[in-house]
Amino acid sequence: MNHATFMGWLAFDLELKIAKSGTSYLTNSLTVRRPHKDAEGNKGYDNIPFIAYGKIAETISHYLKKGDPLLLSGSMTSSINTMKVLDPTTATVKDKKIQSLKLSVESFEFVPTKTGDHSTKVQGEKKKEKRDPKDLYYSGDELAVI
Repeated sequence: MNHATFMGWLAFDLELKIAKSGTSYLTNSLTVRRPHKDAEGNKGYDNIPFIAYGKIAETISHYLKKGDPLLLSGSMTSSINTMKVLDPTTATVKDKKIQSLKLSVESFEFVPTKTGDHSTKVQGEKKKEKRDPKDLYYSGDELAVI
């Protein structure tokens, strides 16, 4: 079973892109706090790269910005990329294979801020009008609106 859920903050400014096929997509990272403190008593952070497609990508890019909290669920995908690196001992360029993991987003929830917003999870009709993000939830093929 490949299912992962992360809650954190958007790490970078959002830029919705359109693939050659016409599908909208969004890549970014979610900054998540580590559960344990280090030897000095500080909590560390990790950046979890993710990709979202279609309505999920469009909704996230429409309502959120860098630093906003967000809960993402989906599956982890891995890829191996070849990168050119300079070997300092021989001054030659070599290929190095690098494995990376990325969350492929299947659903998300807006997370309330400390101002007292309430998180809502509903399913229903799609609306074109701009709504408060706390009134939206997305899972599967339907954007849910209160």
